[in-house]
Amino acid sequence: MKGSLATIVLLIVGVSAAHAADIYNPGLKDTPSVTPSGTALEIWVGVLGGYNFQDDKLKATDDYGNSATIDSLGRDGLFGEVQLGADYHVMGRIVLGVQGGLNLGNAEFKTTVDGTDLVSAEQDWGYVFGPRLGLMLSPDTLFYVSGGIAGASMDDIRLAGGDHLKVPDFFGYYGELGFESRLYDNWYLKGLGRYVNYGEETLVDERNFSVKTDTSALVGLFGITYKLPVQ
Repeated sequence: MKGSLATIVLLIVGVSAAHAADIYNPGLKDTPSVTPSGTALEIWVGVLGGYNFQDDKLKATDDYGNSATIDSLGRDGLFGEVQLGADYHVMGRIVLGVQGGLNLGNAEFKTTVDGTDLVSAEQDWGYVFGPRLGLMLSPDTLFYVSGGIAGASMDDIRLAGGDHLKVPDFFGYYGELGFESRLYDNWYLKGLGRYVNYGEETLVDERNFSVKTDTSALVGLFGITYKLPVQ
């Protein structure tokens, strides 16, 4: 009888100790709240819309020292962009990735005097491509910075009287700040602000006369991103 009682007591003590070990496990307590490094590669696609605030300057000069500048033309308008990218969790909360975007819009500038358009033009399409660096503020929220190359195709600049200035494709750089916040499952809300600088392009280069344009833009976009984990 005494042997059986001792056996029962030992079993109770053993079960209680095992249960206590499950309740307090330092290893579980120290588990990070974000995806461990080297374990998450994500491919994502996004659709965004917003507004483009663009500043265009036209400067005409000749060999006799004469010059004229039309400033703040403002090729402003609605803006939409489709994005594709990939992210990799490299170290704790740090995310490295790459992104690209193809954009369309109705951005247009006009200079009008007495109801006549002296200068007008529209943007056809554009693109951005570059790396991005992100910080996981929480398991569901990412803040990131990005920068790289940017390009755009513009319509010819139309002048009063029916003349046109042929506009070459623009090429420059962009810088971007943005965030992504989980809405549901793999769906995320995304917002960004972007600065684009296309620099100076020559429109006309005759023997005694030249016309150049200097273009930059601020873009604000909001939209939805879907992320597909690869591993």
